[in-house]
Amino acid sequence: MSKTDLHPWRDKIVDWGPVDELITLGNSLKQPDGLNAGQPLVIADFQKLIAECFGRDINGDRVVDRILITVPRKNAKTALIAIIIIYMLAVEPISYAQHYSIAFDRDQASIIFKYARNMILMSEELSGVLSVTDSLKLITNVVNGSTFQSLSSEGRSKHGKSSRVVIVDELHAFGPDDELLSIMETSMGAYGKEGLFIIIGTQSASDTSVMSQWVDYAISVNDGTIKDDSFAGFIWSAPDDADIWDEEVWYDCNPGMQAGFRSIEEMRKTAERAKELGGAKVAQFRNLYLNQRVDASNPFIDKETWLGNNKPVDLEVFKKYPVYGGLDLSRRGDLTALVLSAVDDKGDLHVMVFCWTPHDLLKQHQQSDKAPYLQWAEDGFLETTPGRSIGYDWVAKRLAEIDSEFNIVNINFDRWKIEELERELDKEGVILPLTPLGQGYKDFSPCIDDLEHVLAQGKLHHDAHPVLTWAISNTVVDQDPAGNRKMNKQKSFNRIDPAVALAMSIHGAMVSVEEQGLSGEGEILFI
Repeated sequence: MSKTDLHPWRDKIVDWGPVDELITLGNSLKQPDGLNAGQPLVIADFQKLIAECFGRDINGDRVVDRILITVPRKNAKTALIAIIIIYMLAVEPISYAQHYSIAFDRDQASIIFKYARNMILMSEELSGVLSVTDSLKLITNVVNGSTFQSLSSEGRSKHGKSSRVVIVDELHAFGPDDELLSIMETSMGAYGKEGLFIIIGTQSASDTSVMSQWVDYAISVNDGTIKDDSFAGFIWSAPDDADIWDEEVWYDCNPGMQAGFRSIEEMRKTAERAKELGGAKVAQFRNLYLNQRVDASNPFIDKETWLGNNKPVDLEVFKKYPVYGGLDLSRRGDLTALVLSAVDDKGDLHVMVFCWTPHDLLKQHQQSDKAPYLQWAEDGFLETTPGRSIGYDWVAKRLAEIDSEFNIVNINFDRWKIEELERELDKEGVILPLTPLGQGYKDFSPCIDDLEHVLAQGKLHHDAHPVLTWAISNTVVDQDPAGNRKMNKQKSFNRIDPAVALAMSIHGAMVSVEEQGLSGEGEILFI
């Protein structure tokens, strides 16, 4: 287990009775499914470690009120959630208290409920106390009226609930959207020190997700950077620099493997397939099987290469040298992007990014795209247009303002919707050096080649612009039989408009430089 060496809350536990009760309950239950269905459960050592969070202090109060558990897949997290649910309802009940699990979608919510239900139905003793209502995903203690219900984020009307326990399953699926999380966390106020908030699941691929924020907080608590005796963080994850094919690494970050119920053979087969297929399969193996913060997709540009070009953008370069643009228009309710590039006297390319989206759709886009639109807008990385659509008159005026600041010699653009923009530019009396650039294989392939070339040489200064970085991570590239490539918006994981604009902008700069053979100060750009 990594990053979990320090547990200061353990020193405050005086009453270990609840810990023993939880472990005893777990060992009394039966496996509800799989090859061992009907066989007794055996609580593993790592689960006993988590059970210690249920100990009480000298005053009889709960010591830990927030728990984070992040493990690779197939390490019995659903079983652990079910045991905790049953414990809170049957062993440590409070009359009419409400307990909830939250999953991102209904299917995941159903898995949790069905696991707990089947455990109860397989126990004659529990079946006499706990009543199950399948249609509502509801379990009720018939003696004291306390309840558990499994909910999904798809029905977001969770206001007004008073919760004793909230368990959030697979938080990474929520992306950066913490609205529902905040609602449920604040719903526990009435229970004071009896409230318990648990997050469990695999790591997110993105640093901006709420899950990653919780994991980072847990790391800071565990290493002593942050003092928080009421928080317990358990992180089973392979180090970033680990040999991902080393079976010792697998055992270290998969506690279920240590306990004997996580199949080493299945791990080996998956690892072999990942080695053979490479790319996305390797990323998927690292994220799901080693619990590393890695995108399980197959990105156009790998994270290391992109961040290797995270260099400061010098605005003086745009004032001193010719500027080249790439413009990708969108539907009126989506994301429109303009990227400008300029070559400095060392032959490096600096990029300036402009992204526009409707103000009234910010929150909707944040929820649907699982991206922090509101934060981007607040930080100035995303400009908003009035209302619910991008007015091309507004875009025309903004382009005129930008053009007045720099010596823009060319703007490559996607022909889609350009007629509407040109009409607005004519109304404003603005003449821009627009050059149509096809988005098909033949025309766009040189754009991809140039962008990859610049990135490979470490000559792109993008300053980790968050919207552009997000778009790059979303991008999927298709290839035709002749080897030509294009960015595919339909197959990409999310919006890629800034990435398309970047490729067109870089291509414009490269073509100009190749025609001249020189950079701004007469130096050879690429050797």
